[in-house]
Amino acid sequence: MILHQEKFEQNMPKIEVLLNKWGIPQNGPTWHYKKADILRWLENFEPSEVDDAFLLMEKIQHHGENAIRETIADLSDELMNILGEDLKRSLFLPLGLSPSSSGAIFLYEFRHDLALSEHQFSTWPCKIDSDVRALVFFDDLIGSGSQAVRFFREYLSELRQKVLYVSLFAFARGLKRVQEDSGFRTVLTGVRLSDEYRAFTEDSMIFRDATQRLRIKSLAEKYGKRLYPSHPLGYDDTQSLVVFSHNTPNNTLPVIWAGSKNEKVVGERWFPLWERRWRSGATPKAAEAAMIQREIPASSVPAQTSFPLFRDIQIKCWQEIPLEERPHPFPPVSLSPPPPFQPKPIGEVDYVSGWNIRLRAGLRYQLSYDFGKNDMWPEIEIVLYQRVPRLNQGGELWKRAVSAGALSTSGEWPSEVTPLGDEWLVTCWGKTLIAWNAPWWAFVPEICDLDAKNGALALSFTDQKRQEGEVGLSEFPAMAGCRSVLRIQASLPGVGAALL
Repeated sequence: MILHQEKFEQNMPKIEVLLNKWGIPQNGPTWHYKKADILRWLENFEPSEVDDAFLLMEKIQHHGENAIRETIADLSDELMNILGEDLKRSLFLPLGLSPSSSGAIFLYEFRHDLALSEHQFSTWPCKIDSDVRALVFFDDLIGSGSQAVRFFREYLSELRQKVLYVSLFAFARGLKRVQEDSGFRTVLTGVRLSDEYRAFTEDSMIFRDATQRLRIKSLAEKYGKRLYPSHPLGYDDTQSLVVFSHNTPNNTLPVIWAGSKNEKVVGERWFPLWERRWRSGATPKAAEAAMIQREIPASSVPAQTSFPLFRDIQIKCWQEIPLEERPHPFPPVSLSPPPPFQPKPIGEVDYVSGWNIRLRAGLRYQLSYDFGKNDMWPEIEIVLYQRVPRLNQGGELWKRAVSAGALSTSGEWPSEVTPLGDEWLVTCWGKTLIAWNAPWWAFVPEICDLDAKNGALALSFTDQKRQEGEVGLSEFPAMAGCRSVLRIQASLPGVGAALL
């Protein structure tokens, strides 16, 4: 530890340059947290390996929220040109079988830019009406291209509609493979990455010195084989160094992203530098399965319907809510970084993070909670907001509809809710002290677990780490490893015991 600390202090000027390169606000709370992350990440390595770990860290290619928003805007314009009149008769979905897959995080932004109806956004598998002309699948990164090719062959090859694939970033070799080996009518990418951006190939522009390249490759492989044995240098040997503020692809070197929330081998301790925040493929069902299995009311009857009970399940990083609707008191503004866009007038709105979900209006949903209270967080509140019309000024706003857990404001914890509308926001807050004037600290949306067959959804929040650049998530005074979960079970009216 002492040797690592010395290396850390010796390289502080380089670290500060790197934090600036990653777009982290200088000397703000996130700045200090990320410096702590770097030190903890370096502790994964032997003292003699720390210098090479620094060299690897300096080559990370970070893409922040602003760059991604610009890329989405460009792709939206191109999609309008490609689809033309078919735009309003198309469905938009994340690539994969999980509502928490990488592409899902961007659907809200695409819907906004394309000015589309919520009914055009779904997850696979979905019902395809006869008037649908095209399906558009979204992803964040094409690495090797094998996932997209396999997904098309297994699920989409029999469709008669046009099928398009849109990715924010793509490596050249993966993009070529998807174009040649899959049946997507159009493959559209925002930023094409040359194979020279792969870390350890002979023509790599990342590590040009062959001796240095082989040495750092050996280091990445040494730990990669322990952390992600089937793909020690990233999925399908992509050798990527790309990270995003919202998540890190598994094409990136595992030594960068491996942690307890992703595909890392169980039992291998590793602290991630840029954590991969969910597993690939289907919704996580291993450690998180208990979220669904515990405390679902026994009287609930699984809803049998072809209409989606849960739709558009997305982490929303920049959600606006009226200032008066957030828990009070709130940490000082000085502890929250400014938003990446023009702030609203003081007193009008606040920016928070949470789960955006769509429920079925008029259907009863039963609720249960698991508050991760401990010595650090003795009071935790889960709040559900519903989008409602603005009475006098037109438009809509978020209003607190359900809250549970807070001693002073929640009262009896609601065991059910019947939505009047379908658009909902779920947030979670904690207090470090049970006192009326103690501030509420916002928890980070973590994992969603959807059991579509039984009409059940679990949404978890953690105090662990915020995603870089998020607004409204004030920095925590400490990190106690706390997780809280909301479970929602849908039941159709008129189904026996579900009527209670």
